[in-house]
Amino acid sequence: MDMPPAEIVVTATSAYVCTPVAVQSGDGPIHCAEGRKVTLAGIAVRRIDGGCSGDACPDASGVAARAALVQLVGERNGSWTANGMRRISGAPLTCRPSADRSRKTDMWCHDGEKQINCEMVRLGYATMLRAGWLGEGAARCRSDDEADGGTQLAMRGTR
Repeated sequence: MDMPPAEIVVTATSAYVCTPVAVQSGDGPIHCAEGRKVTLAGIAVRRIDGGCSGDACPDASGVAARAALVQLVGERNGSWTANGMRRISGAPLTCRPSADRSRKTDMWCHDGEKQINCEMVRLGYATMLRAGWLGEGAARCRSDDEADGGTQLAMRGTR
């Protein structure tokens, strides 16, 4: 029996490739050419309408966060989907599931140079959720921070 790509269960140690073709908001989902959808784990962004869920909202607007994510993972191809997602052409990302498996699509994605989740926080378009920061996010973002000469992501905007 075939399962839809978004329902494929991956283990906490498995990784897969996501070639971005569309972005809905600043934390995803990122729609992949391979058929899956990826939401960036451990971060919070404003919704496109400006609203925020919970208390972990960055100052940046949802529209600005989506534009930043588009720039990080691909290039705009000038069109939108019928439901408001930005179509993009992007290089493949390597995505690994979050250790918190409560949401199957929550992933930590890397483009070969930087951790996309951490970069959204570093640029000020997202806040790191406290659970994400204190757990696997701290290790993932610190290792990237050390690799780029110690840019000091610190605990910017954690809630």
